[in-house]
Amino acid sequence: VPVAIDAPIARLRAVAERVGARLVVSDRALDVERTLRPQDVADERVKFELDPNVTPGDAYVIFTSGSTGTPKAITVTHTQLAHSLASRLRFYGDDAVRFGLFSPLAFDSSVAGLFWTVACGGCLVIVDEELVMRPHETVDYLIRHRVDTYLTLPSVHRALLETAKPALAEIVKTVIVA
Repeated sequence: VPVAIDAPIARLRAVAERVGARLVVSDRALDVERTLRPQDVADERVKFELDPNVTPGDAYVIFTSGSTGTPKAITVTHTQLAHSLASRLRFYGDDAVRFGLFSPLAFDSSVAGLFWTVACGGCLVIVDEELVMRPHETVDYLIRHRVDTYLTLPSVHRALLETAKPALAEIVKTVIVA
């Protein structure tokens, strides 16, 4: 279950308890004891077993933002994911892409780019949230990593266009604005 590392502790705890999290994977230091209260915290390899509460049809769980109250768990099945991915492949094609992922992994729009890129045999280029606030540097980053496809908010795309360099126009083939 992807979560934003900077989310309030109460939200992190609620999500972890709701899904029965037993393992935390993070690229940053996190006070796991204080935040998530796991039953076991280990620094060694973990043996994974199929959770009997997860049906074979479930692909992943993602939580809503909670803007209307408590975040809700949304379970996406393999069938739903397959249909979404098939539509994307029909519309955008299956050529390998270098996809610029602007959305945090805990945000549902990241899932589309993530699975599409993997299905195409492409490369996922994660654009740091703080970098997005500096359009000139973001454009340089996209050029340096040869990002040819990305999905972003209209306001971010507008800022990138205002600071774009000719080299970016030579690389980018597809921009999805939503």
